[in-house]
Amino acid sequence: MAAKPSPPPTTKYLNHNAFERLMMLIATLVQYPGVGYLQKDETAKGHHKALEEVHQYVLKTAEQQGITLEKCTPASLHKDIKALRQYGILDEKKMYPGATSWAPGQWDYQTWQR
Repeated sequence: MAAKPSPPPTTKYLNHNAFERLMMLIATLVQYPGVGYLQKDETAKGHHKALEEVHQYVLKTAEQQGITLEKCTPASLHKDIKALRQYGILDEKKMYPGATSWAPGQWDYQTWQR
């Protein structure tokens, strides 16, 4: 039996909580460029948990805005990131929003235009 297709991203965000979570994710990406790779501490297995860092910063951004996010988990943020990719807001080639090929301050505007 075929898997049930997921609803289009716009349908998911008719829910107020999901919409606020998406807005806080976008605000986080704007306020903290490179989030997901800001804290380069690695676990004992040598794996950096970028999505967990994004989750922490989204919660921090929401708190600063006085917003309580319900059902905000790394898994839900992963789905939000997929939605942002579908709309071309995030690069399709990167696993997480912080997985960029540059470090803050490394590129100048002319290099970025390429």
